[in-house]
Amino acid sequence: MSSISKSTILAIALLMICSLSATAHERVHRKITDATSHKPVSESGSVTRTIQFPNVSIGGLYKLPAIYEGVQQDIDEFAIARGPMTVQIPKDSELLLRGNANLLGKPELLDALKEGAIDCIELKAFLIDEDVLGQGDRILSHVAKLTGLKVLIVRTPIFSDTGLSYFSTMKSLRKISASAGIVRGACFKDLRSMPELKILVLSDNSLLKTEYFHYLAQFPKL
Repeated sequence: MSSISKSTILAIALLMICSLSATAHERVHRKITDATSHKPVSESGSVTRTIQFPNVSIGGLYKLPAIYEGVQQDIDEFAIARGPMTVQIPKDSELLLRGNANLLGKPELLDALKEGAIDCIELKAFLIDEDVLGQGDRILSHVAKLTGLKVLIVRTPIFSDTGLSYFSTMKSLRKISASAGIVRGACFKDLRSMPELKILVLSDNSLLKTEYFHYLAQFPKL
């Protein structure tokens, strides 16, 4: 058997090193990339989102723990939801939008947001003028286009069963807190098919009817 030259041995060694380096690079790339959403993920687990908000402010943005389930007053707004922006979401955290008067007055501003842009939305309005009755349902019809939403918090006297029924096809929504509305419970029939809904809060809805309560037992995770 002929001997192998030093140059051949060196070439083989370099080839092995390059192959190992490529394999290691692929492992690292898979580790720092979210395979389902194709969004870059840092080594700490944070996710970067690029969001195109309207050119007018529609509220404040907050980063919250993923266990966030209700109104918190002691959280700091980190940005105004206006124009294009890149947001870094820490691991096990979610992005909350607290809507302002611009959003409540023109809810179609939400329509341009892509699925998964925000995780939670919180809306408050205490207008009781007869001229705005039904406005709450119109607002919710636009919120329901955010199909990746996980938490909905709304407190206003101008929404009804119609508004809540818009969310019946939401696959990721785990909590609805809808207080001070004019809900009777007819929406339960529509909402009972929601696969992830675990919390349903309807406090201060004085018109709730017991005749609809039997639907609550049909929610998969409630």
